[in-house]
Amino acid sequence: MRPTFLAIFLCLLLSPLADQRAQSDEIFDQAEISFNALKSGDTDAIPQLAEMLLDERLCTTACTTLANLPNEAGRPSLREALDRAILDPSTNERSLQQLVLTLGNLRDAPSTDALVKIVESDSGSDSASTLKNLALVSLGKIANEKAIATICARLDSPEACEALFFAARQLTQEGRNEDAVRLYQRARNAQLPRKYVLMATYNEILLTEDVALFLTLLKSDDLEALRFAKTILTHRPSAKLLRAALDAARDLDAATQIAIVETVGVAGNREIVPTLLTMLESAPDALQPTILDALGKLQDARCLDAFARNLSAEAPLRQAAAAGLKRLPLEDAKVRSALEETLRGLLRAEDETLALVAAEIASERNLTNLLPEIKKWTHTAPEETALAAFRFYVSLLPPIPATLGEILKEYPEVCATHVEAMAPLCARMSDKPAALGLLQKHFAQAPLPLVEYATNMGGPAASRLLGELALRDNDALSDAATQALGKWATVDAAPVLLRLAKTHPVEKYRVRTLRGCIRIVRQLGLSPLVKKQLCHAAAACATRDEERKMIQPLLDESLRLFPERSLFDGQTLAGWEGRQDVFRVEEGAIVGGSFEKGLDRNEFLTSIEQFDNFYLRLECKILGDGGNAGVQFRSSRVLNNHEMIGYQADMTSDGAYWGCLYDESRRRRMLQMPDAQLRKAMWIPNDWNTYEIVCEGKTVRLYLNGVQMVEYLELDDSIPRMGVLGLQIHSGGPSQSYYRNIFITTRSGDDSQ
Repeated sequence: MRPTFLAIFLCLLLSPLADQRAQSDEIFDQAEISFNALKSGDTDAIPQLAEMLLDERLCTTACTTLANLPNEAGRPSLREALDRAILDPSTNERSLQQLVLTLGNLRDAPSTDALVKIVESDSGSDSASTLKNLALVSLGKIANEKAIATICARLDSPEACEALFFAARQLTQEGRNEDAVRLYQRARNAQLPRKYVLMATYNEILLTEDVALFLTLLKSDDLEALRFAKTILTHRPSAKLLRAALDAARDLDAATQIAIVETVGVAGNREIVPTLLTMLESAPDALQPTILDALGKLQDARCLDAFARNLSAEAPLRQAAAAGLKRLPLEDAKVRSALEETLRGLLRAEDETLALVAAEIASERNLTNLLPEIKKWTHTAPEETALAAFRFYVSLLPPIPATLGEILKEYPEVCATHVEAMAPLCARMSDKPAALGLLQKHFAQAPLPLVEYATNMGGPAASRLLGELALRDNDALSDAATQALGKWATVDAAPVLLRLAKTHPVEKYRVRTLRGCIRIVRQLGLSPLVKKQLCHAAAACATRDEERKMIQPLLDESLRLFPERSLFDGQTLAGWEGRQDVFRVEEGAIVGGSFEKGLDRNEFLTSIEQFDNFYLRLECKILGDGGNAGVQFRSSRVLNNHEMIGYQADMTSDGAYWGCLYDESRRRRMLQMPDAQLRKAMWIPNDWNTYEIVCEGKTVRLYLNGVQMVEYLELDDSIPRMGVLGLQIHSGGPSQSYYRNIFITTRSGDDSQ
């Protein structure tokens, strides 16, 4: 039987003598026993595992396996090994420490006596002290009566304090809050370093909401104590403690008052709103903006009147009031109507400053009912105010070409000289090609503003328009258009840039557009295949050494991933293994599943070859209602099971999970999901989609149809990197998965087996 790769990994990890063949084979055999026992739950292997516990090379593996066997079957062996190790002075330190840690993590109460023996031993060596400290922590996790008594008898050491906090947390998890409080009181009243006293006080207040104790922190001259008090208000924002904090703040210095009110706002408890509103009426001027800001963060409709009153106040209060109105919840129609009336009153007054404040709030809250009042200011106010009002007015309009046409007709001068004011409308435009057509007609005689409009809109139609403008016999227009394309943020500009690099009559613009294409290759996270194509196209356009030097490293990187070798000959399943009644070859593609009948379990066709670092490219699709499939990589089959363990590039017939990275049968969750809109935009329904998968060290990248969807960094060093590929058809109703044109590139022989 082929050895599992996790077992190999454990062998290499745990053996400092892995390069010595005999010892390595022995360790591998033992690790294989451990791994198989853990997978199968086989209790027959317990005696062999127990013998491994006192071997420093295998103790970690054995402890982990015995600790995770079902029905606590491995715990007696762990306890017996600890008892033996305590009595045998020749036991290696690593095994003894691992046993103590494991039993503590298991909160194994029967181990209490053995752990107490370790703590009470007379040995004073450094290794013995380390072991005593570990035993104290384990006793804290067990948290029974004898364990707690042992810890409390030694509260003069930092390790005992940490153990006491472990015990108190365990008691809290068990619902024994009163017992936990007594432990915190014991620590608080002991002669301990200040930080432990503060931690005990903090935890006691969280459990009891003791106002008097809380105020000792709040009123302390110690900044660390004040920090703990503020943390309590955010972690346990009870109305009782928040009111106590605000009442106490009246007698404290201004800086502390501000800090407390800010914390109350962050706490998010709306029960405190009436207290803050009352406090606002009599608070010092310097504190009022902070109170208004806290009320804004609480997002409570009861604050509307307070915000409205302060819109006409001086700048700090007005800004805080405006910020509060921007956060105010508007689900209640009455609140929305009241806010609109407040803002309408300001817009109808003669104060330009207040009118702009009202227009800004209306814009952010999408209060379209106020459009007539805002529009009036675009025509009647002085130029600067009118332009600001115009920006808010445009932001509230529906982003459709008809709206754009009306704006161009009514405000021709503004549209020509202040294009930036139209940017929000352009970016949201629903039909960008139609909108660009309107703009071309409007600016036919003086097309320079078109460059900025197209830049603001973005998208393929806009980049194509810029390409046309760049070729006109107008140097200013060519300059502006090529600059915009050179900074383009999406790959759709690449074909336009390449065309200009080949055909533009002016050399400086050919150079500029070629460099813009090179920038796209460098910066936009393109898939290896698209990057290769662009690199070769750019190299063909380069006529100067400067650009050739820029392209050469990109070409070298591209060539590193090519040429590829095929993993599927298009006719047979040679090189793959799986159920022949589920997988077959049809019309040059591997097909899994059937439209006639669904499957009652997942099935995988797996590669015989295994890979570590690689670049994989294949085309795939999934058809059928509720169809689900995926591409496994760095994976392995589960022993005596139909499932696989490892990473999966997901695919579903409804498009919901294309481009997502899933961890099959291991963590059983999505490791990374790209934005839903991106997934929808890149997936081609009911047709072939191209997946590209790059694995380099700890990093996994997924590309769907040329666009990067995932960049995932694996932080768990125990996850194997070497594994097989797998083509899945998921259990469920009738459906078929298809795979073809499967190519892979590895850097060296070490990357595949």
